[in-house]
Amino acid sequence: YYIDYCLAQTAALEFWSLSQKDYKDAWQRYLRFVSFGGKKSFKELCAAAGIDDPFGEHALNGVARTANAWLDANG
Repeated sequence: YYIDYCLAQTAALEFWSLSQKDYKDAWQRYLRFVSFGGKKSFKELCAAAGIDDPFGEHALNGVARTANAWLDANG
């Protein structure tokens, strides 16, 4: 189960990162993501939502940059 939680957190952080730049777009992507739940693989859900493949080598780079900027501004 641990890998499931890691994958879910990776996707959640990606949606959070997107929401920092364009909340409406992030919300629409999230709705696309959940609309295919139970019908597509996790990687296909990510592709449908236009978020990074969590298995990709640089999957968290953008999220890390956004989180770092957020912490600098709010930490």
